[in-house]
Amino acid sequence: GDNMSNQEIHSFGFYHDPYAGWYTDAAGNLKVVDTDTTAYWIDLAYKVGTATIHLIYGSHETECDWAPGDADDVTQETTMYGISIPIAVAKTFLITPEYMVYDMGDLEVGSTSTDMGEYTIAGVQFQIVF
Repeated sequence: GDNMSNQEIHSFGFYHDPYAGWYTDAAGNLKVVDTDTTAYWIDLAYKVGTATIHLIYGSHETECDWAPGDADDVTQETTMYGISIPIAVAKTFLITPEYMVYDMGDLEVGSTSTDMGEYTIAGVQFQIVF
């Protein structure tokens, strides 16, 4: 059989339910969906003393032909950008302030478009390296 349960596509920002990649036909059979996903991540880093400045940008786009002949195809593109600055306080101890913005984009289902919003994560990570 097909393992359709471990895809967790929604973890990447794709919110259509059930998850992209499969559907159940009228006879109750699981069918694989024609889904195209493109993703990339860019991390530009520059070392300054004991700190390394990371400027980060990424994007994830999914286009899902939900079911053959179904007009409700699904498309969504999400983007993320931010800054992360790991600072080596000691050889085995890092402090990393971070600021990330996630734009969940527009979820397009057929001719309907819904703005999925945006959220920000900011904080400081304390890391001990063994």
